Amino acid sequence: MTRQAVTMLLPGTTILLAAATGLSFAVYATPADRWLDPRWYVHALAAAAAFLFYLVLGAIGAAWSRHAGGSRGERLVAGVFPLVLHMAVVGFAVGGDVLYAFSRGAVGRHLDIHFINIINMLMVMLVVPGTALLLGVLPFARRSAGPDAQ
Repeated sequence: MTRQAVTMLLPGTTILLAAATGLSFAVYATPADRWLDPRWYVHALAAAAAFLFYLVLGAIGAAWSRHAGGSRGERLVAGVFPLVLHMAVVGFAVGGDVLYAFSRGAVGRHLDIHFINIINMLMVMLVVPGTALLLGVLPFARRSAGPDAQ
């Protein structure tokens, strides 16, 4: 395998699959009435668990890349690779929301509601997981003191 495959694609793809599996398990294991629960602390606990999950995934991806001899950039890519999955999901969701809004002739206030939904999707599906992944990568982004120092 090439150097990039060993330092970026292998750890990144594995972490991406772990993220997809974790999200699938969370959706499957959570009862339907829990998703509609109006109590804020129910959702805050789930959000904290997801944030911690992504923090750990980012750290594992960057550590794996570092162990394989990856540069700082390669560690970053390996750690934030699960955002590819999120961008695919958000792309279809945002595209569908925009098409729905325009097909219904949404203007004025109704169009504003659709764009607020889009901003919420971007925050929940890209910004928050991306922040958690980046925070997980940070300890592995610095130069190492060991034999693999760069």
